[in-house]
Amino acid sequence: MNHALNGHAQAAQSILAGMSLDLSAPKTELIPINARPIDGHEVQTVNARELHAFLEVKSEFRHWIKNRIAEYGFVEGIDYVKHSLQAGMKMA
Repeated sequence: MNHALNGHAQAAQSILAGMSLDLSAPKTELIPINARPIDGHEVQTVNARELHAFLEVKSEFRHWIKNRIAEYGFVEGIDYVKHSLQAGMKMA
């Protein structure tokens, strides 16, 4: 399973590759990075909606995220988790 996680982590990094960022160097966060448990491991995560906005993607979020999941073969519960809005909350 670690082998699959490494491959998916590399795919996720390729999404950011065009941004010319040195992700190993400490610096001010461009978008919040959180430590969250996924598949029993604590990993660094970002909110996909915040990433979408930061990258200034022209397509709607719902299309962009579905395409990224399919393109890179992300697996729910291993590579990402879904969060539902509480009743009465609106998406930004």
